[in-house]
Amino acid sequence: MNNIYLKKLPQYGFATIQSSLQQFVQHVYQLQHTTIFYCMSGEALFTIDGSKHRFTPGQIIICPMGSNILLLDITSDFSARLLGLSKHIWLAARSSMSPETMQSMERCTHQGCNNETEKEFVNNIFRQIDIIDSEASSNFGNIDYCRQCIILSVNTLLLYIQRISKKNTAQLQKEV
Repeated sequence: MNNIYLKKLPQYGFATIQSSLQQFVQHVYQLQHTTIFYCMSGEALFTIDGSKHRFTPGQIIICPMGSNILLLDITSDFSARLLGLSKHIWLAARSSMSPETMQSMERCTHQGCNNETEKEFVNNIFRQIDIIDSEASSNFGNIDYCRQCIILSVNTLLLYIQRISKKNTAQLQKEV
């Protein structure tokens, strides 16, 4: 992660970057903020609090503040979007969901982007986040409005994850 990302999080309450995370391979990192990861290309093997995961294109992972991440290996073409959120913004974004729902969504991979429409939907959410991030950087006086927009964008992403989780659960029940 770069210094701008780390400076923006406490200042704005959110920050986003696209990264290969190469510098974190074989290093344990404890997240200081809730972070949403979105795999754009390549693959990564990692652990979240000791549980091993494979991260492939289209997958989304929500890691709560305090999670211990160990990036075991990545492919040369690996790229991920990261969205870091302060406690205040994270709590506001997830306020419409029960604690049980959120617990089931955290610390595991969610296979989204099963078609071009879904992929474009998630990419558009991250495009909106980029625009909001740019607005916050260029117009510090409007930061409360930017925070509200981030909360809405994250809530939209959470609703999408909830939808795909229910869809995947229904598919598994149908197969059994």
